[in-house]
Amino acid sequence: MRVLAVSNFLLSICSHAWLVLTFKHRGEGLSTLSAGARLALVILAGVIIGLCTYFAPGDGRATAALMAVVHFGIFSALMGHGEDGAPRQAMFAVLMVVTEPLGLSFRWAPGLYFMDQILTVWVLVAGVTFIMRSADKSPSR
Repeated sequence: MRVLAVSNFLLSICSHAWLVLTFKHRGEGLSTLSAGARLALVILAGVIIGLCTYFAPGDGRATAALMAVVHFGIFSALMGHGEDGAPRQAMFAVLMVVTEPLGLSFRWAPGLYFMDQILTVWVLVAGVTFIMRSADKSPSR
């Protein structure tokens, strides 16, 4: 039963990330996540960010991994603050869970390092678009 729940959770993460990355998500479903599920998602994203940064090519990877996790934690807390923070925080964690391993594979693939930079810009634009759309939908606005 737990395997089914975990697989459904991961499938849901991937489907939400795909909708955000294709500019089709408007916040549906992410606001209904329980606080525990959102916390698990944020912790999972932090672990993935730390591992992907640690295993990326370059010097000072241990320090970079620690700094990446700290920055993610701070930014995630800021995103989650406020009345409409839960879906923003969940969206941010969902994007990191899906795109960090992809970015790591681009960094290690010969000749594809530039793709990681393109992915970073794409994720930033998709995230901002999601935030703007979900803010427009908010009942408090």
